Amino acid sequence: LENVKDQGGNPDILMDQIGKRRSPFKTEIKATKSGYIKIDAFKMGLAGVHLGVGRNKTEDPVCAEAGMILNHIQGDFIQKGDTIMEIYGKDSECLLPAEKLIQEAISYSNTQIKQDDLIYKEIR
Repeated sequence: LENVKDQGGNPDILMDQIGKRRSPFKTEIKATKSGYIKIDAFKMGLAGVHLGVGRNKTEDPVCAEAGMILNHIQGDFIQKGDTIMEIYGKDSECLLPAEKLIQEAISYSNTQIKQDDLIYKEIR
């Protein structure tokens, strides 16, 4: 919230919008195998560009209703068929290429994967 304030935004408005703005263009990413998951952040970022939450150039628009909701994070053990995440896109056409990149970004292991300590705080 401090970051929002520092950029001249109103954090109260932001907090009021949590969970209320979702694109109608949605799909779920299901686990294709059972195991511990590892997620390639670079490919996830590229998928975000397809969805409309990332940009190739600073002047490219972003879609406030698009995004990803992760039900599981790197290092979690999941069963085949579990929903790993929900993705919301700027339109229906962006979902398939984003889903393809996300499926490529997720790998599975039979042995536990060390979770990175790069996450400062998880916001729910």
